[in-house]
Amino acid sequence: MNSHTLIPIGDGRAAAYMTAVDGRFRGWICRPDGTRLEAILVKDIDEADERAKALHAKGKI
Repeated sequence: MNSHTLIPIGDGRAAAYMTAVDGRFRGWICRPDGTRLEAILVKDIDEADERAKALHAKGKI
C-alpha cells in the first residue's frame, strides 16, 4: 500500500497516482487498495484509464 492520493480509474476497478514530468505523467496503476500493478508514463488520466481497462480485460485487476 502507498501513501499517495489515489485517483479512481478503470470504472472503479483500479486507481492511479501520478506526478508531472516534462508535460507527461509518471506513476502507477494500482488496485483500489493501493497495491501497485504497473508503472506508467502517460499523457493524461484518460490514457491511464484506458490502460487500466486493458489490464482488467486481461484479468490482471
